[in-house]
Amino acid sequence: MLFHLQGNVGANEGILNFELMSQLIEGSSVNCSQIVPQEHSTSVTLDTGVFLQACKTAGIFARSEANIVHLAIDPEANQLKVTATSAEMGESEIELDAAVEGEPIELCFNVRSLIDALSAMDGGQVTLKLTTQSSPALLQAAGSDDFVHVIMPLVVKG
Repeated sequence: MLFHLQGNVGANEGILNFELMSQLIEGSSVNCSQIVPQEHSTSVTLDTGVFLQACKTAGIFARSEANIVHLAIDPEANQLKVTATSAEMGESEIELDAAVEGEPIELCFNVRSLIDALSAMDGGQVTLKLTTQSSPALLQAAGSDDFVHVIMPLVVKG
């Protein structure tokens, strides 16, 4: 199948001339449900906007350090701590109130991946479900299966 698009993009941006070729491939597709974690040992529910803003703030510090942010989940304090460190700028540490169930856990993520996923969600609350420091985590709208995002933690040596 061939798709062709041609026309003006804008007053000063030029002309668009674009072709896309697509082909249907026979066979079965990957079973995506196999990579979605079915069980978790820790669950954190908090306001999506607050978590997104904390990630954006930490992202400023994490830029020079491969965009790595540390999350520390504390069930006793019902808190999620978002930390990023920069050799040039110092450290950002933001403590967020959250409903935490399960075991305490500390792990690292690429902050850009967290920001992208949280930005795609429609406000409300988000639930982060975790198992171990190295297994896939699940981000989803709290109380809904409409938005599910699988995100891999980073293994940081040092």
